[in-house]
Amino acid sequence: MAARPDGPVVAFDVSADGDDAGGPPGGEPRPPDRPEWWPRAAAWWRAASRRRRRAAVVAVGGALLAVAGASVVGLQVAEQVRADRLRAAPGGVVSLHGDLGEAWSTEASAVVAVLADGGLAFVDGEEVVVRDVADGTERWRADLGPEPECGPRPRLSSGVEWTMTTDLVTCLHGTAGARTVTVLDATGAQVGERALDPQPSPEAGVFVAPAAAGGLAVVEHEIDLPEPRTVENSSAPRVVAGIDPEGLGPATLRVEDALTGAVRAESTAERWPQSLQDCVVLTADAAGRPRPATTRIELKGVREPIATPSVVGYQMCQGGTGMATDGTPLGVTDVAGVAFADLPSGELVEPFPGGGFVVSRRLAGAGLVADDGAGPALDPDSRVQAPAAQVGTADPAVIATRGSTVVGLASDGETRWETELEGRARVLARAAGVTVVSTDVSTDLVALDDGDGAERWRIDMVHPAPDGRWVWPTSAVTDGERVTVALMEGIDAGPTWPGSLLMVDLTSGDAQRTGLDLDGLPWVTAVDGHLLLHEVRQDGPFFRAWPEITSVRVLEQR
Repeated sequence: MAARPDGPVVAFDVSADGDDAGGPPGGEPRPPDRPEWWPRAAAWWRAASRRRRRAAVVAVGGALLAVAGASVVGLQVAEQVRADRLRAAPGGVVSLHGDLGEAWSTEASAVVAVLADGGLAFVDGEEVVVRDVADGTERWRADLGPEPECGPRPRLSSGVEWTMTTDLVTCLHGTAGARTVTVLDATGAQVGERALDPQPSPEAGVFVAPAAAGGLAVVEHEIDLPEPRTVENSSAPRVVAGIDPEGLGPATLRVEDALTGAVRAESTAERWPQSLQDCVVLTADAAGRPRPATTRIELKGVREPIATPSVVGYQMCQGGTGMATDGTPLGVTDVAGVAFADLPSGELVEPFPGGGFVVSRRLAGAGLVADDGAGPALDPDSRVQAPAAQVGTADPAVIATRGSTVVGLASDGETRWETELEGRARVLARAAGVTVVSTDVSTDLVALDDGDGAERWRIDMVHPAPDGRWVWPTSAVTDGERVTVALMEGIDAGPTWPGSLLMVDLTSGDAQRTGLDLDGLPWVTAVDGHLLLHEVRQDGPFFRAWPEITSVRVLEQR
């Protein structure tokens, strides 16, 4: 039987009276009509007991709170989804809104590995230490011994590699002739260790590096070439011409299981330049004049393997070989100008947002190779660009350059649009329907519409200054609404500035600059939605696998 309200049931006539249309006397405007249910509700309220009134208030209030609560929960869920999307994105930061301040910093070393749960691994003296990216809290440390070297280390040049986390940290340590490899899990517990055999030896041409998934990269390349030497300027051309390229010989790169030594994958490079003219470094020394100045002659090359979360490679004298970390060939063996080392001068082999690899194709540019090594999937005449930062799947799928032309390409290689710029472009970020680029002949930062390639906005990255001012945008991160670009600035034949961060609204192009107190080159990356600022030593040695990092700072909203 249905429940009845307390008190009598009253019926109402709610029809409007015809003579009421004129409103109240005196020409006053008539108050708005109450809804039809109002008289019934008022009568029910007057007739209801206090208990029934309280119950009604609670019920209505609960319904309103439920609606409001659902809205709040919905907003929280949406914000969480957005934050998780940014944490997983290359160069993705949860928020770049407002001023940035330092949350914590370290001068221990570069980041040598990124753990799956937001941990950053550093080498500190003879120990490896892992800190939480959010606040710098130390999670664990392990004593390794002399000269530790750990990985897999992400490259500053690749935004994607900072999202490729690891559950294993592989470390080399020990004095020369007694090097050992140790594998640690994400909690710092030792998985195992092994004495290296053969031992690394530059004289024997054996070089090793810690690799991903508990692996070890090994290069065997015995070179029969002259040691670096210093000669008088007048003799330098003759000495260089007399270096025999045959002395390079074949180089073998393999990936081993760090603990068992079992070979996971192997590749050999045999083709080197016919002339070493482009493979030597000539460093002139004018000291001691008026006597003839001298020149130091040494070969270009990184005499060690480069192992990152995505690739393993070896480069020497504009040749080399490499593969994905799982051993998948990428078609780069003996390709001229291929580069694996961080901050390269050649065509970097690197992972592409959403899958695949950007791979050099000699003088034809850089193509996109699938994860299984198939490819190139796109026009080989284009130089495919992997943005430093990208949120979600972009359309068009790929941005490439052909000289000074920027090209939007679909995933099947179809050209969507072409835009001519004043120089060779570099893609920094893709988000909010735009592609942000810089060029090598301009100090402008330009946003191109992803729909048709039209210029959305353009800003000058430098302060007003005398002629000859230059700027280098090293890197970028984004929160999907704004982009922050790290800048190095200076004047031709003059000093350089400490660098700055330029934050730009992706919709309007409105910009805000933050000065940096750094002695080195500023570089930004993102880990788990947090902004990392790396200080790179500017006067470090050439031709090494990794730049020297003097400090790492995590920045957050003030």
